[in-house]
Amino acid sequence: MTKRPRSIEDLLGPAPRPNRIGSAGKGTTPTRDRLNAAQARLAELKAFHLEGELLARAAVLAEWSSILREIRAGILAAPSRIRAQLPHLTAHDVAVVDSVLRDVLTDLAGGNGPATAPPEAAETP
Repeated sequence: MTKRPRSIEDLLGPAPRPNRIGSAGKGTTPTRDRLNAAQARLAELKAFHLEGELLARAAVLAEWSSILREIRAGILAAPSRIRAQLPHLTAHDVAVVDSVLRDVLTDLAGGNGPATAPPEAAETP
């Protein structure tokens, strides 16, 4: 039994036939298909923008940054507000509250997610 050499057609199959469009006989190419898809996507995005359904990335980032700064400022102000409403707390008690809140903010800023719950909270059924 003799083996004949393998050809490209044996390995890959027959070459694909070019697609034909209309009677002009112009073939489509993957590049043209990608261009048409990109142009359609651009038209969709422009329509969404004109309808007010699409926001600029910079505007969204600026708004969220502002919101998060306000949240951070509120959390950092909490210990002094707590002390004003609960004057019987010692300076040490307020320092502990401040430390816990700062630890939570640090954990969130580091991308570690929220701080873990205290053990007594985790044990509740």
